[in-house]
Amino acid sequence: MMEKTLQDLFDSLDTQELDALWDGELTLSLPGGTRRRLAASLLSAPGSTPGRVRGARKLRRTVLIAAVLAGLLLVSALALYLSGARFFRELLPEESYRQAEDYIFSELCTAENESCRAVLECAMRDGHYCTMILSLERLDGGSLEGTLPELDVEVSPAAGRLRPGTALEWLETAENTAEKRHYLLVCKSIAQYERVELTLRGLRTGGEQELWDEPLTLSAALTSAPTLSGAQGDMQLTLSPFGLWIDLSEEWEGTNLLSSGRPFHTIRLVYADGMEKGATAEEFRDRQRMEELGWGAEQMPNNSGRSYITIRFTFFEDLSKITAVRIDDTLIPLQKTG
Repeated sequence: MMEKTLQDLFDSLDTQELDALWDGELTLSLPGGTRRRLAASLLSAPGSTPGRVRGARKLRRTVLIAAVLAGLLLVSALALYLSGARFFRELLPEESYRQAEDYIFSELCTAENESCRAVLECAMRDGHYCTMILSLERLDGGSLEGTLPELDVEVSPAAGRLRPGTALEWLETAENTAEKRHYLLVCKSIAQYERVELTLRGLRTGGEQELWDEPLTLSAALTSAPTLSGAQGDMQLTLSPFGLWIDLSEEWEGTNLLSSGRPFHTIRLVYADGMEKGATAEEFRDRQRMEELGWGAEQMPNNSGRSYITIRFTFFEDLSKITAVRIDDTLIPLQKTG
């Protein structure tokens, strides 16, 4: 619809209006995907230039469109650089980034006190997991070298009284300075949640704490990436481009195989073309095999005394190509969630 409107706009411009565009008095700002579709419809489609546009005006119109498209290339690249999504572009394999870019939220929220500014730069979520990039900047002239934030993470809806699991680490990036640092934060909950809230209570450097009188709160509502779901008996599956979650009916006992933390099932993704990809119980304990596959897997207890399996993908999946999950000898068909 936007492309048709723009095409009509160019078709309706008179010479004076075209001159204004030519001289840079009129600018257009468009979302990223529009550029490619606009190029196809305006520069490639036969008959896209009306008969009343003749000679120099036709040439000027064509050159102007090309200039606008070239400008959109620059605007898109600049927008990516200025947005938090640039961190995921650096972290992820190229194909994985292409799968994820539509589900990355940027510039989510900012909070500051006299000592520090905190920014939730970007995040992507798939129901049970949320991966976030957090930046901290000292405002009092202090240094953040070797420093981690003291923070609490809450999600809603919450999983009863069970707190979400979190992992926090330094993020190596050229944008780090003595006063500013970036962090990779992963939050996991057995419940599928919609909002994440971070409460930063201070900073920790080595064994020393610096607690603030004014904690900083960052809160963001995050839409999940699309998922596929399936069920078989008491077993429920959720597959996203980023990973697979399996709720099981198996009881958790610290003395059984579950205590190893690795799945003891054969699990395979089944593709529409008949191909299957996955690992056996033995392969889940083979680090080299897991690195080759690009899977990180664990089987852990939930809050009901049972267990779940979670598998995170290094190379994100195209859900349109996957039809089912095979667990041992059981084939579980998948369908779009919701």
